[in-house]
Amino acid sequence: MDYQGILSNADKLRKSSGFKVAVSNQVRDFLYRINSIITDAHSIGTSNVTVKMPINFDSPDENISNMEMQTHIYYCIVKELERLNYKVKLQFLKKHTELYIEWTVKVDKSELDQMQQKLMSLSRSP
Repeated sequence: MDYQGILSNADKLRKSSGFKVAVSNQVRDFLYRINSIITDAHSIGTSNVTVKMPINFDSPDENISNMEMQTHIYYCIVKELERLNYKVKLQFLKKHTELYIEWTVKVDKSELDQMQQKLMSLSRSP
């Protein structure tokens, strides 16, 4: 007898769990907020921001600890920022976590040396 199709696939259930959905929703909301903060800072000429992040998160599953929620949410946010070439640092404090984000444009030292050499080669003697 073939029992295929009677039971739900555990992998499908995990992917659509309340935990995954809650993490995804919170990460999305934070990324929108972070993007707004970055855009505002960039428009006034700043190249870094510090964003206060909460340390407590609501879990849809009593078997998932706050630490697990926090770890997943912070990790997803950092991973996405790094994917977009931001430099990211975290500072864990008692009442919140500070997420430091930088997008400073710095010229590589060797590139700067080449530019200076080129300019020097074009300089005229007085």
